[in-house]
Amino acid sequence: MATSPNFILQSLGALIMMSPMLLFYLVAMIVSFVYWNRHQRVCLLVLLAVGLMMFTSIGSMVLQRYLINALQANLWRGKTLGYVLRATGLVSTIIRAGAFGLLLLAVFTDRPRPVNPAGPSYPGNLTQ
Repeated sequence: MATSPNFILQSLGALIMMSPMLLFYLVAMIVSFVYWNRHQRVCLLVLLAVGLMMFTSIGSMVLQRYLINALQANLWRGKTLGYVLRATGLVSTIIRAGAFGLLLLAVFTDRPRPVNPAGPSYPGNLTQ
């Protein structure tokens, strides 16, 4: 493609705009590695989720930039590009939703159950 320097500059600009979120992903990965020995399953789920989110964010951004530059180089028609952009948006949203599900699983997995909490509303409470 003749606009490759333009594509690279646009992609770098988009990465700069995404840098707060990418920094958060990186910090979440580092924290997961730090706590790996204490909570392996939780850290693995967080690493998978954050890795998916990071890959999807960067991948969809690069793909969108490529497709828009392809339209400018007359490789795509406008209507076809719209369909492809919608499809890539839908796929990236589904992947992000799955990654968020992994984060929820990480939050609620490997938690010890209370032995005998106080209060009459707990069905296992024998102190009534």
